[in-house]
Amino acid sequence: KAVVSTQSTGEDELEWKPLLLVIPLRLGLSECNNIYIDNVKHCFEIEQSVGAVGGRPNSAFYFIGYQNDKLLYLDPHVTQESLCPDDIDLDNIPDETYHTKKVDLLPWDQLDPSIAVAFYCKTEESFDDLCQQFQDTITGGSGSLFE
Repeated sequence: KAVVSTQSTGEDELEWKPLLLVIPLRLGLSECNNIYIDNVKHCFEIEQSVGAVGGRPNSAFYFIGYQNDKLLYLDPHVTQESLCPDDIDLDNIPDETYHTKKVDLLPWDQLDPSIAVAFYCKTEESFDDLCQQFQDTITGGSGSLFE
């Protein structure tokens, strides 16, 4: 929570500020250990998930989910043509550059063991729910992501 001073009373009150929580993980030494895969999958299933960043050696990707034994990712290095603000007709905005025509797949066994999972909590209740989901799903057993 952030401390906010109120001018009317001069008292401090606690106010929640939206939180983007990025958690860096190491899932093995030189390769990703399969014991962690189910818990990483759980991370993508949590409502507050905004994906993960990672990749394979010499490549970085933005992971948006998974399908069976493959991660779904967008390549942040793919560039698209920009729009000139002066040339935009507000009644007919070309939005092609805001969309991608393909989502790439990466097999789990090609994933580099360094990854960061990310979550967005707009409210304190959302954060509390995230913490509860961590306890219920990804912190137990031999494949626990957090110590």
